[in-house]
Amino acid sequence: MSVVAWDGRTLATDGRASSGNLMLAVPKAVRVDKDTVVAWVGDHEHGLALLRWWKAGGKREEWPASQGSDDWVVFI
Repeated sequence: MSVVAWDGRTLATDGRASSGNLMLAVPKAVRVDKDTVVAWVGDHEHGLALLRWWKAGGKREEWPASQGSDDWVVFI
């Protein structure tokens, strides 16, 4: 289970990915500039695709297919 929590000032995530018996420490939030942090839950590869999309300009028409619909996304 992944966790991202935001209280309006502080963002916190868990830092673990697992596959079978393998467990890894991974970032689930990345600061991309002074005012922007990209965070995700779920599959780590999908999160990294979201991060690449955002760094490439975050154009709606280029939304990563691995994310499915962008209807659930909230940008704060």
